[in-house]
Amino acid sequence: RLRGLMLVPVSNVLLAVLAALTVLSPGGGRCDTGRCDVGGCGAGDGDRPTCQPQGILQMDTPYPVPQVQPGGLLICPNFPCTCCNRTHAAMLMRALHGAEEAPPEAFSARCADVTAVVACRVCDPEVGIGAKPHICASLCDSWLSACASDFFGFEPVSGALVPCTPRVASRLLVCSRLSELAPRGGRQLCAEVAGLPVADGDGGRGGGSGGSSCYSGAVAEPGVRTVCAGAPTAPRPKFTKDAYEAAAKGGKVGKPASKRQPREGVTLESLGLLALSVGVLAAGITGGLALRSWRETRAA
Repeated sequence: RLRGLMLVPVSNVLLAVLAALTVLSPGGGRCDTGRCDVGGCGAGDGDRPTCQPQGILQMDTPYPVPQVQPGGLLICPNFPCTCCNRTHAAMLMRALHGAEEAPPEAFSARCADVTAVVACRVCDPEVGIGAKPHICASLCDSWLSACASDFFGFEPVSGALVPCTPRVASRLLVCSRLSELAPRGGRQLCAEVAGLPVADGDGGRGGGSGGSSCYSGAVAEPGVRTVCAGAPTAPRPKFTKDAYEAAAKGGKVGKPASKRQPREGVTLESLGLLALSVGVLAAGITGGLALRSWRETRAA
């Protein structure tokens, strides 16, 4: 599939974290949809629970409440409100490493779709406020089923599990089929390979640890609707879709580079080019004079 890569099974996988997928449980108690246990989460507008920092979902204090994103996000667009902003979404898109855009022979479309659903976990508003800390075992099984024959690898620096797409294959040491990384099933994939807390129940919705619901990827669950009822609208972003996608590929969220106007006046770059040109010219003149002197000496 991806020629030139060493494809070997990985039997003893350390607890690698999938950068876009790993969600650390907030310290302390757990926040339910309508109330907060001690230490679980803070109060936002009135009794509305606030978003909690976890995984890539980092934010400044005071922590915001889930908000409606104008126009939706380019990834995870279907939640009526979310703790994710456009910077978080760009990080998710970057973590997926072009899986959605990869040709079918490199990465299957079904696998890319399910992987994106798992990645969108942090953008579920119930997950964002800490009310739904676990992922459903059934979603883990679906993830492994959809991606069993697709190749994944681990980032050399972070150890994060990432799709082995043509965009990143050259920097991954080893790419293996997902079924080889998690031979014992979907629960192993989520808990041990991706580092996600898995529900203890039967894997269905509402089967989470301690009786709480678990993340299944559904966007129309009653808890989601409750959290999003009356949610405020986030300020409309000033940057464009092109800049958003550029940020997902590793750039900064801001104005597209192609639309930035060159600065007027002399720049360090132009000075450097001028100095280089003068140096080359001086070397040429010096060399010419030396050659002329040598010829005159030989003629004498």
